[in-house]
Amino acid sequence: MIYHYATAKGGMMKFATTLRAGLALGLPMLTLPALAQEQDEEQRRRTEIVVTGAADDDSYAPQQATVAGKSPAPLIEVPQSVSVVARQQIEDRNLFTIGEAVQTVAGVTVMPFDGTNPDYRARGFVLDYAYDGVPSTFSSGVPEFDLVIYERLEVQRGPAGLFRGSGSPGGTINLIRKRGKDAFAVSGALSAGSWNNYRGEFDIGGPVDAAGRLRVRAVGALHDRDFFQAKSHTRKLTAYTALDLDLTPTTTVGASFSYQDTTADTPMSGQPAYGLRVIGATSTRHPLTDQFLDFPRDFQHLPSWNRFTETTTEYAGEIKQQVGDWSMVVRALNRDIPRAWEDAFIQPGTGVDPVTLTATYVNRRSRGVNGKTAVDAYVTGPFTLFGQVHELAVGYSWDKRTTSFLNRSQTSVGRYSIYDADAIPLPPANFTSGSETDLQQSGFHAQLRLRPFKGFTIVAGDGSATIPTSPATSRRRCPRAS
Repeated sequence: MIYHYATAKGGMMKFATTLRAGLALGLPMLTLPALAQEQDEEQRRRTEIVVTGAADDDSYAPQQATVAGKSPAPLIEVPQSVSVVARQQIEDRNLFTIGEAVQTVAGVTVMPFDGTNPDYRARGFVLDYAYDGVPSTFSSGVPEFDLVIYERLEVQRGPAGLFRGSGSPGGTINLIRKRGKDAFAVSGALSAGSWNNYRGEFDIGGPVDAAGRLRVRAVGALHDRDFFQAKSHTRKLTAYTALDLDLTPTTTVGASFSYQDTTADTPMSGQPAYGLRVIGATSTRHPLTDQFLDFPRDFQHLPSWNRFTETTTEYAGEIKQQVGDWSMVVRALNRDIPRAWEDAFIQPGTGVDPVTLTATYVNRRSRGVNGKTAVDAYVTGPFTLFGQVHELAVGYSWDKRTTSFLNRSQTSVGRYSIYDADAIPLPPANFTSGSETDLQQSGFHAQLRLRPFKGFTIVAGDGSATIPTSPATSRRRCPRAS
């Protein structure tokens, strides 16, 4: 069940909808003139073209998106499949994570990666990310923030190399952050569900000064939940602040800080299958081999000490200069994600002995940091040629992704009963290997939207990328104790 409080979108809207339905049922003859008037207004609305900013287009069927360019563009002018999950839909459907939102998008598959951070695939390839249009190279299984800090989510399916240099053929997920609000508003929500699933969140923001030059936003959420599978538990704390300041009528600077702390105990990873019958040093097939265990849904074959911890900190900023109808924008972000995990699981490629219900387990542990830094600068605006208005965007992007980890690789610890997984020993404290990577990408990009005549748009563009070979190499680190 979901409880909303102190929001204009909560109980009042639902009450008005209910009352309207009641009047229509009780007094049908009196509603006919009003119904005809509404239909006339709807017909007039459909014949009008209304241009709004992407942040204001909060309906279930937004008309614009920025995922395919540097400024909001009508979806009909984007020569690729684009889906938008706006804030209204996020709240109405109680979507809390990027994975839950992406699952509502046609043509995108959410793939489990490590039990906590899924991958997203379209057309057979993993999707890249962009943050307010700032491109960032893909990194499999790296944590992302709770959906509470984002205003909307845009998904472009198909090659996205135009503004990314080396982009994924699958497409891009563009995450639009919440910004300082022009008018004061406060909202919050509490939710409770099956398996001790509890969540609370708030969102408050508005202008600080009377003139509205300084606008702020503060968002927070705490989500604590179990799962239908025994031992699995997750606790996630998310905090976000943003401010926007109009230095002059044409110059705006913005900054944001995001923080998230996540602890996952024995993340869900599905049920194992029966393997070979093991007798001493020999293994033979059994009638149940390769079949899934016919166990209760809540059965857990992993130890309760499995744990993944992640702390994500991000700083982002931008400056925007308006020169007539043209905009010059510079955006940058820096994100660090210290992570650690220790767990045990059934050795890949094996299964559960159908007779003894034992399996060969391995354990491991890792500790390190994922990092990403990105800068995007561009100029965009309209120009008139042959009596028609066209658009041009030219810019430069730089992106860097780093990893630095110490590991204790998967080590076999012997056969254990799947009913007694807690007897599996924890991995030793010392690490056995390590690695570092530094992948950088930079390049110029341009996009031109020509409208030779009304109702016809030609989109052309180019993107060049430079990927240095030397910084992208991996370096083996000397192991050391924790």
